[in-house]
Amino acid sequence: MARPIVVDADPLYHPMDDDFRRMAVLMRQYSDWPLGLADAAVVATAERLKTVEVATVDRRHFEHIKPVHVSHFTLYPETAR
Repeated sequence: MARPIVVDADPLYHPMDDDFRRMAVLMRQYSDWPLGLADAAVVATAERLKTVEVATVDRRHFEHIKPVHVSHFTLYPETAR
């Protein structure tokens, strides 16, 4: 079992074993970008929790990733149109 990122406090993110496997798949699948560990962790966790909405200021990866549970993520903040 992985250790939480935050010690002596409630962890903000505690990856599960399946998250690590999915992160590796995502990083291989999108290796031409390259997709980093942090973004892969967000995607893997969002998929596991079936989350559609993602808050990010770095939209370049999340706009193009195809999550397994929905056709695309809804990203916040929304861009100005």
